[in-house]
Amino acid sequence: KSFKTFTALHISACISLGTPWFGRDTSAGPVVYVSGEGQGGLKARVEALELHLGTELPDLWILPEAVNLLNKQDTAAFLAQLGESGIRPRLVVIDTLQRSTVGAEENSTKDMGLAVSSADEIRLQTGAAVLLLHHPTKKDSSVLRGAGSLSGALDTLISIKRPQPNGNTFTLNCELQKDREAAFLGSFQMTPS
Repeated sequence: KSFKTFTALHISACISLGTPWFGRDTSAGPVVYVSGEGQGGLKARVEALELHLGTELPDLWILPEAVNLLNKQDTAAFLAQLGESGIRPRLVVIDTLQRSTVGAEENSTKDMGLAVSSADEIRLQTGAAVLLLHHPTKKDSSVLRGAGSLSGALDTLISIKRPQPNGNTFTLNCELQKDREAAFLGSFQMTPS
């Protein structure tokens, strides 16, 4: 409930259109959004985003089910499905890591290692960036739940904080950035449409 999905959808829309995301340039290309949770409200969110942007999003492809990142056959089937469709995504969003690793022990380096390996396989086979949405610990929204090996495998870690549980404002902070300095990305306001 921190606007993770809204934020990922907005980034996805901007990439699919090749338009800047809050002043940051994007490289245009199709986006595949793997929705492992919240499918019931996803269509309304996309429609609200299209209304906000004033255009349809033909290069935003929604897969309304999780891909099991613990199962190499599932990952291979997902990649085969992409290959058969002819879609060459610029970005693949996995929403959420938890729904894509059902049955995993979150604190297990082995289980999280399998998930990271599958995400890497998707990245290598498609050439796309892979965005994993994941839940933080309850105590600190800048710390990921689960095995420490997960954060060690990331190139970038962005935390989303919503100061008021029912408020419309939130902040994005880059907590980790390999080969660059981490930085505060900004404060944002969610507006109903």
